[in-house]
Amino acid sequence: MDKTIVLFHCHSERGVPWASPMALGYDFQLLSHQHPSFRCLFRNHRGIRFERNAVFVKLTVRRITSVDLSQLQSETPMIVTIDGPAGAGKSSVALKLAENLGFFFLDTGAMYRCVTLACMRAQVDLQDPAATLEIANCCQIDLARGSVALNRLDVTREIRSPAVAKSIKTIAENPEIRELMVQQQRRICTGQDCVTEGRDQGTVAFPNAECKIFLTATAEERARRRYQQLLDAGIDADFDEILIQQNQRDANDSNRLAGPLVAAPDAIVVATDGMSEQQVLDRLLEIVRSRRRDPSSQSVTK
Repeated sequence: MDKTIVLFHCHSERGVPWASPMALGYDFQLLSHQHPSFRCLFRNHRGIRFERNAVFVKLTVRRITSVDLSQLQSETPMIVTIDGPAGAGKSSVALKLAENLGFFFLDTGAMYRCVTLACMRAQVDLQDPAATLEIANCCQIDLARGSVALNRLDVTREIRSPAVAKSIKTIAENPEIRELMVQQQRRICTGQDCVTEGRDQGTVAFPNAECKIFLTATAEERARRRYQQLLDAGIDADFDEILIQQNQRDANDSNRLAGPLVAAPDAIVVATDGMSEQQVLDRLLEIVRSRRRDPSSQSVTK
């Protein structure tokens, strides 16, 4: 009779790994959270939620029969970083890249937007580093496919509003908040394949990532994309105002001391002007698969 092996992987609502071999009451062999086989095993998974000591935990389970564990250990988790300026289309294409690869998608920009929104709601002075850091420490941020929750309330639309975009600068430039977010990002990605996007992912958060991509486009093209994105979401927007805010943010992101916007020396730069989203996605899939086969490949510019 084939031996059934039950593997499971847990994350708390705060994204902190947690697991217990007694959770399901099965006889099974447990592979730890850091086990590299998670990349292969957790596609098409089913989520189960249960309560343990009043803390909700998401439990993912997959049963496998006749598994050769030596084969499961052949590949280690892979981190793919996608950095670039505002409006480069990182979030949308990074999400689709993760879906195509079966990787977890980490939207780091949404994390800073959540902290900004929380500070605005608390009516704290955004110029007060200590006050905003205190709010950041109280933020419970949950990222899921197509949605973002702040302290268990859906804020997917709110964090994309022009008001949040206009106020995010001081939050993103706070070194202590950035360090707090980077620690969370590393914890979330521990032991699993991830596509993570932001502005300092390949240089600060994951300097040893196997695959680094720097996605960019001209300022006008990026502003046009952002304008259309807001209109499609039913949010009123002004193109000229978006372009002005974007140019200001580019300058701020590039010149700040903590996590400045810059392409990592070993990143592959992809300029997306004149490319459809599908063409960009195809190019990124090609890059990631190439890096998986040959991690030592050199950076190039498309």
